Amino acid sequence: MNSRKVLKLRFQTTIIAELNIVSSDQPWFYCEFTALKSFSEHRNFFYNFQEEYSSGTVKDWDTFFNQLNIKGYSLRTPDSEIERFILLWGDSESSVRLRGRRVKNT
Repeated sequence: MNSRKVLKLRFQTTIIAELNIVSSDQPWFYCEFTALKSFSEHRNFFYNFQEEYSSGTVKDWDTFFNQLNIKGYSLRTPDSEIERFILLWGDSESSVRLRGRRVKNT
């Protein structure tokens, strides 16, 4: 598997899920989502984050996306990090749409 297509969702230093990019329709990436056991502790944050995003009521996008940093979440490949990301679940917990801004690790 191409490691550049696999993203690791982390809480601080702990990997809590993996996303395998299977296709894209820019600016969205379609991913297979594999939650690790530790993800269950974080599920509500991401579902609430999705609900807030989908509600259409977000007024300050910087504050909205800063929640990820404040809580200690990051999304990374071996050579880059995705900033200001959103994960949207559909009918299946194993399938998500991802949107974010990729930055090179320094």
